[in-house]
Amino acid sequence: MPTNPPAAIPAGITVDLIKADRPAGGQKLSLDVRLNKKVSESDLEAIAHYLQQREHVQYPKVFICYYLPGMEVDSGAWATSHFAPDLMVRILGPTKQQSAQSSPKEPDGRTTVGSWMDNSPMVGGPITIFVLNSTMYLEQSFAMGGSRRITIRETSTSRGRRFDDVAEATNGDHWLLRPDGNLEIRDQEGLIATARMTR
Repeated sequence: MPTNPPAAIPAGITVDLIKADRPAGGQKLSLDVRLNKKVSESDLEAIAHYLQQREHVQYPKVFICYYLPGMEVDSGAWATSHFAPDLMVRILGPTKQQSAQSSPKEPDGRTTVGSWMDNSPMVGGPITIFVLNSTMYLEQSFAMGGSRRITIRETSTSRGRRFDDVAEATNGDHWLLRPDGNLEIRDQEGLIATARMTR
């Protein structure tokens, strides 16, 4: 009887197992893994089959959550793949293609402070802070569609450069540019996410 060839991780992709939950009874397997970069949906399918096949016990249901470098586990995965029993893959954060398209040519007269990628599920996307005609702006696009541009003001703090919405949002939304170049997205409750510097 013919058997399917063993699955393999596509070249250039590393997959690190963060956590595995194998409850007694062998009915369901849950895995948290970290990828070294954004990958395509077909790559996720190959990785899912590889992770499923390498288990000594074949589980009827396999749930896999994928995290990118710097993403906090249990705070929303970048992508998921579930065998229940058929495989279903979902990319929740910005895709590889969206990230590649997130750096349009800089318009004349604009001075860019920096650009970052927020990989938060559903709401993540590219963020750019720039100065145009002596006014500072923050521009953000969202993975699920849409974008916004707001006027911001900058203050200096012991932790880095802070940017606040000039409209003074009541929930205390602000951004903190850390010395390492990454951008913290914060509100009055604290840290929401960290966007990684792209340039």
